[in-house]
Amino acid sequence: MAKPHVIVIMEIRERLKGKRDSERIAEIQSILGELSGYRSGPYGDIRRELLEDVERTRRKGSIYTIDSFQVPKQGLKQIALVGAPNAGKSSLLCALTNAEAAVAPYAFTTKRPIPGVLEHRGIHIQLVEVPGLIENASEGRGMGGRLLATIRNADGIAFIADILDAESQLGMLQAELRAAAISYSKALVLVNKCDTPELVSRAQNLPSKLPVVPVSALNRTGLDEAKEALCSLAGLIRVYCRRPGSEETDLAVLEAGAAVKELAERIHKEIAANMQYARVWGSSAKFAGQQVGPDHRLEEGDVVEICAR
Repeated sequence: MAKPHVIVIMEIRERLKGKRDSERIAEIQSILGELSGYRSGPYGDIRRELLEDVERTRRKGSIYTIDSFQVPKQGLKQIALVGAPNAGKSSLLCALTNAEAAVAPYAFTTKRPIPGVLEHRGIHIQLVEVPGLIENASEGRGMGGRLLATIRNADGIAFIADILDAESQLGMLQAELRAAAISYSKALVLVNKCDTPELVSRAQNLPSKLPVVPVSALNRTGLDEAKEALCSLAGLIRVYCRRPGSEETDLAVLEAGAAVKELAERIHKEIAANMQYARVWGSSAKFAGQQVGPDHRLEEGDVVEICAR
């Protein structure tokens, strides 16, 4: 026996809650498949409404891809800086990158996402400051849908929290991302305004399952630690190439877990095609100068000589 259509409508609303863009369309298509036998009556009305929802979602998606809230990715990775209003996102973005964001001691200074490039020991990562996220953003409050779309598009998330209210802010931010079905498994926490040793200690003791880095944009302390943590979050490693018999090295930035053959391809396709073996110095090698094959996985700081025919 079919369920009452009122119950079905309630279940559909629950399934679509917090879903946006392609994720919403995919869920609607799944629901339509379950309703494939109904073409008229109350269920037919539900079907027509779902099809109209698909069209509305597609139209919104085409608009968002060209508006100022969508930040094209530059560099190897993009990380979103996500925080409550006045948590210090703009000041941190300026301290960590080449961006020129407006900084003021009041909420909602930032009106749209602002990108900047973090440069740290040869690695370049795009950081995007997202305007302040507020409670019920997942329900569309405070430009919530557009802000969440920007966050969803990033490769990782850096939560920014004010040390004076860090636990509460993090709870709210993570609740909104969960409601919008945005994963934050690849994330860390930058606790800003840790201007004294006591506040640094307080940040280090926050009950968080994510890595926590205390920083102070005002005093410019903890910035190197933050940069290193962001590079790690991006999943990038630095390796150094050198020609056999030479002491000079060239830096290459690769995805964590990359193999020697990927490094060879980065240097030149001909070298990759003619590679015989490589010699490796560093933490991935069992001993200095170990001879390895193309599938050997490299680690941070390795020095590599590629021997080709």
